[in-house]
Amino acid sequence: MKIKIILTDEKGNDYVGETALSRLPRKVKGKIIEAKVVPSTKLIEKVDLNFSLSIYAFMKNIDAKRRSGPIKITALVAHLSRGDVNTIVKAVDIRRQWQRMKSTLGKWNTFYYTPAKQNNWIYPVSTGSYKITKEGLEILQKKI
Repeated sequence: MKIKIILTDEKGNDYVGETALSRLPRKVKGKIIEAKVVPSTKLIEKVDLNFSLSIYAFMKNIDAKRRSGPIKITALVAHLSRGDVNTIVKAVDIRRQWQRMKSTLGKWNTFYYTPAKQNNWIYPVSTGSYKITKEGLEILQKKI
């Protein structure tokens, strides 16, 4: 059986994780039946999304260097919109900001938009315009 655990520490930080539980050993017809031990998964720590930080500090905070291209695109849309799901961000602005941050984000690839849209992290409003979604903000909060 898999369960999801959400813990909050005394500072208000939330930690989320999933683990598998197994039955305790039990006795059947005088014979002890051992339960299988299932390895647990590690806890997922949440990152605070602080949009008042500079774009460089924001990307460092979410550890953008270690993230995939679609998540980097999502992070740029999120920061340029200040986390507002109703703000429209133009693709030209996203690309311009990416070019300024090549050392952190790596090589530009327009394909990154496709998986970000397919995963519903960004929403295409019109050609060359995007909005961040709630799912996009949630994926940025997960620390890898």
